Amino acid sequence: MLVVVAILNAVGISASHHTITGGAAWLNILWVVALLVGSAALFAYNIVMAVLVFLGRR
Repeated sequence: MLVVVAILNAVGISASHHTITGGAAWLNILWVVALLVGSAALFAYNIVMAVLVFLGRR
């Protein structure tokens, strides 16, 4: 839900005021990108750890 709100704020749609604003859109975009990169990094880490466990190295 947080990602959806950030994306809507980034494109200038505010649910609370029913207006179109462009305030800190770059900050919202940066926040969404950071969440996506962090999620992808954790996903890759989990895959690597799972392979190591299956190989008996951990």
